[in-house]
Amino acid sequence: MPFDERIVRSYRDNTPLRGIIQSWETGDLQIRPAGLAVIGNYWPQGNATEYRDGLMKHIEGWDGSGPLFIAGAVNAWNWTPSAIAELGELLTDPFEVVRGDTFFELLDRASR
Repeated sequence: MPFDERIVRSYRDNTPLRGIIQSWETGDLQIRPAGLAVIGNYWPQGNATEYRDGLMKHIEGWDGSGPLFIAGAVNAWNWTPSAIAELGELLTDPFEVVRGDTFFELLDRASR
């Protein structure tokens, strides 16, 4: 269930966070209750290659005319550091892997 405005306002007022990534495996949640970005994570199943292939399928309708933000998640219980590094190497153009703070800064800048 998406966070409501009351909950997000409390996060915004009481923490230094820049945004929230909510568990939402299809990745299609993007809302701004109380002015704070909330985006759903996208979590394709499988190994690094299957993950990249899932991302490619997920962006099939994107025309590239503007940024498309995807908060990709990996299952920390199943993924090793080397598997995450392998995924990072596979995520070349049109993808750009960034830290969370950079992600929300870019998301905010794109939505102005």
